[in-house]
Amino acid sequence: MARLSMLPVCDINHYHMTAPESAILMRHGNYDRRAPNPDKPLDNVGILQSEKAGMELARTGERYKVISSNLARAVQTAEIIASMLGNQTTVGSSRVINEAGNDFRIVNDLRRVVEAAMTETGTEVADDENLLIVTHQPLVTAAKEIQLPGQFVEPAAYVETATIRLDSWRNASFYHDDAFEQLLASIEATRPV
Repeated sequence: MARLSMLPVCDINHYHMTAPESAILMRHGNYDRRAPNPDKPLDNVGILQSEKAGMELARTGERYKVISSNLARAVQTAEIIASMLGNQTTVGSSRVINEAGNDFRIVNDLRRVVEAAMTETGTEVADDENLLIVTHQPLVTAAKEIQLPGQFVEPAAYVETATIRLDSWRNASFYHDDAFEQLLASIEATRPV
């Protein structure tokens, strides 16, 4: 099973990882909203959804690197999928992906978000690999809206994906000025030394 990378490896304000041209954004599996823990884990349905998604990705024969939000439900989804994909898959857990996934309005350039998360987790993506990002419903839905401008888009279902060219998000009309930079500063300030 893939090992989860938990600690940032460098100053995420100074990216040293280069994001691929596109990425697959996936919403985490179903979770128990009534669980007392605020970091709610997958329920049995979410585990099955994640296994099915992993089997479907494995059937493609493609290689993947996986970065997930640092919330339990996204980490579990990513780890289950990675176990279906085999040993070549690595998983990194990212606070950047968590924050951007839950409030897509802070994202003015998805490539910067992905490169910050890759740097935070130490994830490198080779030319023959795909990048799968396990995140939350708002970010996946926003990616679908960018792909289908002017059309009604249903909120992303559990383990639904959206493949997006990272540069297509640049300067999207719904972002807040300076919010992403404030997020990076906040993460850097709380990072263990």
